[in-house]
Amino acid sequence: MSEKKVLQLSAHVFKIDDDKKSWKELGKGSIPVAVLHDEGRNTYRVVAMDGQQAVINSLIQPDMKFTKTSAKFGQWSDINASTVYGIGVGSEDLLAQFQSGFETGIHARPKPSPKQRSNSGDRGTSERAAAGSAEGAPSSDVLAQLKYENERLKIALGTSATNAKRWEQELQTLKNNNARLKTALQESASNVEEWKTQLTAWKEECIRLRAQVKELRASGGSAAAAEVDTLKEQLAQLQGQVAALEGDKSRLESKVMAESGGRRKVGDQLRQLGDQFAGKLAELNALNAQLANIASTE
Repeated sequence: MSEKKVLQLSAHVFKIDDDKKSWKELGKGSIPVAVLHDEGRNTYRVVAMDGQQAVINSLIQPDMKFTKTSAKFGQWSDINASTVYGIGVGSEDLLAQFQSGFETGIHARPKPSPKQRSNSGDRGTSERAAAGSAEGAPSSDVLAQLKYENERLKIALGTSATNAKRWEQELQTLKNNNARLKTALQESASNVEEWKTQLTAWKEECIRLRAQVKELRASGGSAAAAEVDTLKEQLAQLQGQVAALEGDKSRLESKVMAESGGRRKVGDQLRQLGDQFAGKLAELNALNAQLANIASTE
């Protein structure tokens, strides 16, 4: 009777390399692994195929044991093949399915009695060799697994040390950037307060000039009136420009508080706005001087 496929999945399979005492992968990457059941003999075996080659053909015996060594890796000792096989899958669920199929094969037949084991001859010797010749000594599969886990820990520790060093450098960079940001914000806040004071002074100057214009118009004089009208237009333009600059200043104040990413650009814009304020102040001062001259001649 042909064998029936109980379970099939894709996995990485290994066996212990006796010379290096480490895992040696069988096949190229993930390959098909199946648990087959011979209903006539009521036997189970694990078969792993790499193309047309069976890299694992392990008959499951009642005295075998499948050991789950991690969430996605397990192993078993095959006395007939005198080696230890390992299997790595992509998820905990797949490993649980394989373990269930394997243990079904273990329980399919009763375990041999001690008398049957003693009569097995060479097989008994192989079993004792696989379990460890010295009393209390760890078996070869346990030693191999310990070495495998030790190598994994070494790799993990090396990776952690590298990441810790990189994170330390990134943290220092963030600290430096934060210090520069704090300094830039302090400078911007100081400049904003200074510009507020200047803007208040310019507003007062505009009010004073407006009062002088009214006085000149009340005093009469056609030439003076024409010049006053001209100066009034200039004054109105300057007032509009001052109002626009005030709006720009308010928006820049908001950008300084809300946008840390554009600190340098905002700082340049604030300095440019300060230069524009200075220019308009000079024009206001010149206009004030002209108004004063007209007032004195009248």
